[in-house]
Amino acid sequence: MDANVTMMIDRAGLPGKDGETHEGIFDVAYLLSMPNVSIAMAKDMNEAYQLFKFSTTYEHPFAIRYPRGKTKLLDKKEVKDIKLGEWKLENKGSKDISIISYGPIINELVNRYKDYKIINAVFLNPIDIDLLKECLNDKYIVIYDMYGIKEGFASKVLDTLNDLGYKGIVKIYAIPNVFVKHGSIDYQLKYLNMDLDSLDKYLKELN
Repeated sequence: MDANVTMMIDRAGLPGKDGETHEGIFDVAYLLSMPNVSIAMAKDMNEAYQLFKFSTTYEHPFAIRYPRGKTKLLDKKEVKDIKLGEWKLENKGSKDISIISYGPIINELVNRYKDYKIINAVFLNPIDIDLLKECLNDKYIVIYDMYGIKEGFASKVLDTLNDLGYKGIVKIYAIPNVFVKHGSIDYQLKYLNMDLDSLDKYLKELN
């Protein structure tokens, strides 16, 4: 099937205090196994407007994910057109290390890691091959996915890097394929070694 439908998927990512009955970490993994489905997640309100506008003219299955909780209100900007599969280079950096991520955590990554290349993978499927090729000369590529299991987006990027002949080192920070128990999202991130302090320790080892 190739229906003209947009799926709005809420509670994407860790369940927080909703617990095991509201897991939002598996959807990308199973949607990637279905033909014709495109998947995206915005980093902020303005990017969400871009994706929603895109969905009104896109004539194939499209999933837009968004996390539980509140978002920071931003001044409305002119909604620019976005292309299918288009990623964004948020920070060029000065080191031979790329961090690939998506969703609201991008804003924290940009502020925290100014020396690193930060790529905002707005579309989880399809992948932006052209921008990914710009990382092939980097010694390290870190795939940071706090909104899904490792069998989802991270595995797709890793397979694509292998197809492109990447010779460097890939480090995946993604949620393990388990049911995550009730707790605050901060606690769940620390318990799974997925918090930014854990990422800090790894990046410091590379310098």
